[in-house]
Amino acid sequence: MRRLMPVRDGDAMATASGDLSPMRTLRRRGGFENCLGYASWTTGHQIAANTENGRSQTFTAHHQEAVCSGRLNTRAALYHKNIRTRDESDCERCAHELETDAHIFVHCPAASRLWSTLGIHTNEHCFRTPWEYPCPDGLPPNTWVEVVLLLTRRVWLSRNALIFDHKDENWEQTLRGALQDINLWQCRFKKRQPEMEAWKLFIQSFL
Repeated sequence: MRRLMPVRDGDAMATASGDLSPMRTLRRRGGFENCLGYASWTTGHQIAANTENGRSQTFTAHHQEAVCSGRLNTRAALYHKNIRTRDESDCERCAHELETDAHIFVHCPAASRLWSTLGIHTNEHCFRTPWEYPCPDGLPPNTWVEVVLLLTRRVWLSRNALIFDHKDENWEQTLRGALQDINLWQCRFKKRQPEMEAWKLFIQSFL
């Protein structure tokens, strides 16, 4: 029987053997225990990207659920659960700033630079429902929900890469990751290929 490791920090659970945990555990908890858990998640995502077996789509759905419900295991959340001390709960990029989900997705320079570059106006009142942000002018609104969720997920993965891999991604790397995700998801939008191509061209114009 595989043993689940306790949640500490991050956005997915892993088993002691390094395998991905059941989806119900991911939905309920939504956190990495350590670098092993993070590595197993990213490996699983890469496999999904290579085989197009839909696994990454499952993870994106769980990430969306965690964001909307405010259940991401941010450092602030772990601090309020008495898992981390206050001194251990600051944003990895911003000194003396408590790492809340609002900070990660709105106020942190890594996120704010990304949104401002794309001309997307964010605010802390609807960051948990990012599809309520105004769609940039001239772009297809009927695929806006999918694109903004992929961008939000990439902001979270950038945060995880800094914490677990010690890689400080800039906004360009985050956008390239979003393009990879759109390419992976595009096969799911057979009737909306032109709309997804428009989004890809829009993002590529900043790179």
